Amino acid sequence: MTADAAGPARNTPIQAPPIQSTEAAYRRLVDLISDVLEGRGGLDRLSMMMGDVPAIFEAMGAAGFADEGVMLVLDPAGRVLSRNAAAARRLALEVGDELGAVVLTPGSHAAFLETVRRTGEAGALFVADMRERTLLLAGMAPERGGDILLVECRRGQDTALEARLTAVFGLIPSELRVLFALMDGRDIEAIAAETGRKPATIRQLVKAVLAKMGVHSQTQAVALAYSLMLTAERLSDSGPRLHAPSAASLLEPTADGPVPVHRFGRPGGFPVLLLHGALFGIAAQPDIRHAAHTLGLDVIAPVRPGYGAAPLAPGADPLKLSAARIDAILDRQGITRAVVVAHDIGTRFAIDFALRRPDRVAGIVAAPATPPMRGWAQTSDMPLRHRVNAWASQKMPALMDKIVGLGITQVARKGVDLIPGLVFSDCDFDRDLWSDPRFAPSLQESFALVSGQKGLGFRHDMRLTNEDWSDLVPRVPCEVLLLHGERSQTVSRQAVSDLAGLLPAGRFQPVGDAGHTLPLSHGDMVFRQALLLAGRAGLSERL
Repeated sequence: MTADAAGPARNTPIQAPPIQSTEAAYRRLVDLISDVLEGRGGLDRLSMMMGDVPAIFEAMGAAGFADEGVMLVLDPAGRVLSRNAAAARRLALEVGDELGAVVLTPGSHAAFLETVRRTGEAGALFVADMRERTLLLAGMAPERGGDILLVECRRGQDTALEARLTAVFGLIPSELRVLFALMDGRDIEAIAAETGRKPATIRQLVKAVLAKMGVHSQTQAVALAYSLMLTAERLSDSGPRLHAPSAASLLEPTADGPVPVHRFGRPGGFPVLLLHGALFGIAAQPDIRHAAHTLGLDVIAPVRPGYGAAPLAPGADPLKLSAARIDAILDRQGITRAVVVAHDIGTRFAIDFALRRPDRVAGIVAAPATPPMRGWAQTSDMPLRHRVNAWASQKMPALMDKIVGLGITQVARKGVDLIPGLVFSDCDFDRDLWSDPRFAPSLQESFALVSGQKGLGFRHDMRLTNEDWSDLVPRVPCEVLLLHGERSQTVSRQAVSDLAGLLPAGRFQPVGDAGHTLPLSHGDMVFRQALLLAGRAGLSERL
């Protein structure tokens, strides 16, 4: 498909339609791209509408900010692990920053961390936003000594919170009114004036509230109330949620900076190099880690360039950079040769590394495989949004950047539970499977990987996914097993089968009850295939 399919140019410029609503304008944009993809013309209208694209995405990105509260996740040392869009915008905090940089009282940060870590009780912290306004954050650690969740203490009464406070602490209506007034920032005298009671009566009610809640100050009572609200929202099916990403177990030094590396399985076992795709945090799944250990595999999973905290400098080639870092990491671990397990676009990174360092790659298991894009006919069976994304990543990268940025903002604001629907819209099997609560760690890890550098690595992957690199395939020297989920709607079955035919030692293996989420649903099978391949390649345990 080329631009010539758009039809003849018009003599009179077509004015882009007025934006009646943000969502309608975005749907119009998607429809125009679809027309171009299908050869129905529309490229002239699309080019005219490009002037409205910045306004469309600015409006979509800003939607809902007015009512959004600050939410953060800290590690036990007080460093930011994850934050929603409001925290990024209002506090100017990036992942890895210390919250102590914005607290109002120098010693309060350390005291807050000590209280939450040591006692497991809720704590409160005052910080200043970019406009020098004071925010009260309530924090707690769901697991003692673990990551700390903070939420802004918002102004105003919450009827659902009222019911929780009544059920948990037995507060009566008069005590609830006083507590909500404190949460709204009013002092004793103001509450007395508003309720027509004496200040002494209000003080007695405050003492009763503190006693029932088991705290010693008004600030602690307010923090505990909001922490209770946050905990209930995290356990319910609704409300904003922010999850802490799992931490990589190693930080390996390389020539251009430290690289986070997951290491799991059995130390000294059969060496397996895991190259992640954009979407699957398989290293975070406890059952998959257990499977690797049971099979005697020593799995090394470096974070690829542009993801998480793995640096990717402007203009750098992520394929070349990834290969150099893998080389350095394997050297440091004393591993000369390994089987590579690749997920999704990790297929191309695995094949690239095998071509650069054939002596180090004993074989490749691609699960699922992502083949070269040899023509737009490969997208014919994909849902419309996936076709649009594939086209935009090649023809309009600036638009693709906006789409990725908007998705990250939505997930940061509303929670990682949005990811399956955003990634697998109109792909029911994969969307429903990834929404299973069992795979919550994968959602957390995936978002941490993609959002760490504002989608930099993911945007590069979108370009690489839609390139034709089939000329490299006949030179791959090792055995390559290409797994494909038969229920996948995002990758062409025929294209994966054709890739196996181009490889000198390629095998195509469809998996009937799997989709593109195959590494999550069939992680143990993937690792069994890696073990079999290691045996055929003559690898041995290094115990």
